[in-house]
Amino acid sequence: MKKRTSKKSFAAIFLILFLFLSFSHVSAAQWNVGPGQNYTNIHDAIDNANTADGDVINVFNGIYEEDVVVNKNLTIKVNNNDTVTLKPVDVGFNVVNDITGNGGGTTITGFLINLLSGGLGMNISANDVTIDNNIITSGEDGILTFGNHTLIINNQISGVSNTSIRGGDFIIKNESCNVTI
Repeated sequence: MKKRTSKKSFAAIFLILFLFLSFSHVSAAQWNVGPGQNYTNIHDAIDNANTADGDVINVFNGIYEEDVVVNKNLTIKVNNNDTVTLKPVDVGFNVVNDITGNGGGTTITGFLINLLSGGLGMNISANDVTIDNNIITSGEDGILTFGNHTLIINNQISGVSNTSIRGGDFIIKNESCNVTI
């Protein structure tokens, strides 16, 4: 009896260990946004309960008329060589760290953000956010950053009436980061 009990215990421990190791190697999911994709707008893809930290929001060609709140650590990018225009009412991308969640560690890449007068391209209050290869036109302000360690790479900001880039702890990298008023 003792040998059977120990074999059963060993089998149970082995099964638990196998299940634990099987579920610990979960990779990031990719959520596609655009006509005929998982979602028709960016914000719905972010708000989905199944969208988790580390996931990728891949946005296909088109014009998106929305303000986007980012409260998860995501990569939000334009699909391959597509042209994606974001036309927000107030703020293009609002990357937050508040009671709704933490957008710290987010990367936003490849968008054309056309602002209305008085609009803001990006408002960054989370830490360790990367803003890469975006074009922000018109509006009042281009990028406001109040989080720590914001990295701003290869962006173009033009036609804003107030401030192109303003805030605390940010780094602008690469000489092709153009700011014109």
